[in-house]
Amino acid sequence: MNSITKSVSCDSCGNYITVLNIGKDPELPLCPICKPWVRNSLDYSPHKIAGVTIDDLELFRKHRSITKGINIPNDDYTWNLFICAMLKANGDNNLLEEVQQDYQTRLRIHPELRDLMTISWSEIPDNDEPRKTFSDLDIVNDIISVFKSYESEQEYLVSLYECSQKYEQYLSTLGKHDSQPANSSGFADYETAKKNFEGKLYNLQSVILPGKIIRDAFRLEGDCISRELIIQLLFDCVKSDQSYSFNDALSDVTKSVTLLNKQMRHSAYLPFRRYPNSPLILEILSKIISGEYCKNSQYSLLSVIANNDDSYDQSCNYYHRDPEIWQKSFKLLEGVIRTLTISNVTMCDNGLKVRGKSGRWYLVEPRNGTPTSQNDDFVVTTLHEGDSVCIHMRNQFRDMPLGDQLASLVMTLHNDKVLFDKIDVSV
Repeated sequence: MNSITKSVSCDSCGNYITVLNIGKDPELPLCPICKPWVRNSLDYSPHKIAGVTIDDLELFRKHRSITKGINIPNDDYTWNLFICAMLKANGDNNLLEEVQQDYQTRLRIHPELRDLMTISWSEIPDNDEPRKTFSDLDIVNDIISVFKSYESEQEYLVSLYECSQKYEQYLSTLGKHDSQPANSSGFADYETAKKNFEGKLYNLQSVILPGKIIRDAFRLEGDCISRELIIQLLFDCVKSDQSYSFNDALSDVTKSVTLLNKQMRHSAYLPFRRYPNSPLILEILSKIISGEYCKNSQYSLLSVIANNDDSYDQSCNYYHRDPEIWQKSFKLLEGVIRTLTISNVTMCDNGLKVRGKSGRWYLVEPRNGTPTSQNDDFVVTTLHEGDSVCIHMRNQFRDMPLGDQLASLVMTLHNDKVLFDKIDVSV
């Protein structure tokens, strides 16, 4: 005759628990000590990373383990390695070869040119006359000179605008001043300069660039895009045949940046200080994070972001835990509870009840909501009065596994007479 009960291992601490024998093991067997903490952790596992909803927590946990120790890329070399690893893992050999060729092409740019691309623009001398040669260094110098010329004219237009505003203010208060501003012609000067500025064409070797395109390039720079990328786009434009359009290339980069920003606009943590300098890798990155590529690539990238963000503490979250460390920490908690005996610590559906040596009872429950770096995974109240107890883990101990934190908390509450000045109770 079959028994109506059987023993299974708690998925959290590993201890054996008795469950009903209904033909199969429960989906997530948990002992009374672990149950409230694991369930709360499951409810408040990160469901969004960098604005992307995580709808498969098991797959996300798997990738967090695989990508542990990988830093967020911050230069061309690390971006290339990172993207290539993703493409290789997913068997996308054609795109992998394209990315590798793109990187090798950029490596062939000699060191002097690469240094010039990254130099501060203020260090480049002005040169109003286009150079007559087509050497790489001359081309890059011309590109920077064009941008500096645009910047200078833009600053002049801004100064004229400020003068025109002062003049309009004077006209609106006519009769209230003894004299008019010295730059009363500023309004007319500004309108003329604005018209000329908007229609100006800039010569770059054999390429003619409308000011509007340069303006669009400047606007991109503030969105994690380096000037090096913009210079490279123009460099490719000058070096290529007429089939290459700087406007189209700039439009493609803008689409990639817009896609990335749209995905992450609601994220409190912006993971990328700089986007890749390669337009190709930038496009791939935007498609990965938006989910246009396979989910494995997307979750790999999101896992790296999460692993580099202190908000997602692996030791305190069941889905992202180190199973061995988590198990040992809850065994420590179990040992503390056993030592203090059931007369001083009891388990309940929503947490732990702890009796202090003062005779006061405390209720320790999981925090209702995802803990941030400023608060704990638990809340403490007096059991009968329901008053809040002001007791927190020190910052240097917040990275301790959750079981260790709870074990320390239980011991502290039990010794409340000795630590009375450390335990503040408020209504």
